[in-house]
Amino acid sequence: MTTLADIIAVIETLAPPALAAEWDNSGLQVGDPSTEVDRVMVALDPLPEIVSGAAGLGAGLLVSHHPLFFRPLGSLDLDKGVGATVGAAIKSGVAIYSAHTSLDRIPEGVSYALAKPLGLRKAGPLNQAAGWPAGYGYGRIGDLPGRLSVAGVAAKLKAAFGLKGVRLIGDPRVMAGRVAVCGGSGADFIGEAASAGADIYITGDVKYHDALKALELGIAVLDVGHFGSEMPVVPHLAGMLKKAFGKKGWDVEILVSKGQAEPWSQL
Repeated sequence: MTTLADIIAVIETLAPPALAAEWDNSGLQVGDPSTEVDRVMVALDPLPEIVSGAAGLGAGLLVSHHPLFFRPLGSLDLDKGVGATVGAAIKSGVAIYSAHTSLDRIPEGVSYALAKPLGLRKAGPLNQAAGWPAGYGYGRIGDLPGRLSVAGVAAKLKAAFGLKGVRLIGDPRVMAGRVAVCGGSGADFIGEAASAGADIYITGDVKYHDALKALELGIAVLDVGHFGSEMPVVPHLAGMLKKAFGKKGWDVEILVSKGQAEPWSQL
């Protein structure tokens, strides 16, 4: 019998909670650690419809990247928002575990999955985690196998992840040899990417003044969106869990959620 506690122990070996930022809330969100689990679904967000989808497929655990709880709650309305997710989870018996910045900062985490189609060489973290072995930290930076235009890098990412479009800051004709990436809201590392010699920086949620800073520093930036930059880690994490469970001889099925899409559209 494989329990929720057993599975959490494996997840936390892969993505140690101690790596999470102080403001974060990685960890068990809802559930009884003693519950038996034989099917797990991996998703980006613990939305009510994702929880219901997991329950419909017989999953006893939803592993999400984004946490269910970020801020203290004064009340829970089971008809909307976080309350709706909690209600769906309890009613259907689906536990929720979230690996957020703990998954961001491992060597083969969120940014690794984002950078994988580019085949970066001599890659390492963009922002090394203090007190941790080399390789742990936010983002990735490395060298392309061969120089490629900014437009060519964008095309590779669009093809690999099915992106409808990306936002560009800079000249699409610039030839890039060194690339930095950071899944999620990584605009804070634009200066760090430029200082590390990156020709192009790939991230999400870039704001106006961040864009002006990138132009001033002379580094091209591809904003693939928050969803676009983090969704690649969902099947990647599912693969990590499948491999880890296999090593333990567990008969626990891993599912990848198909119920979430990019929230933005263009007119």
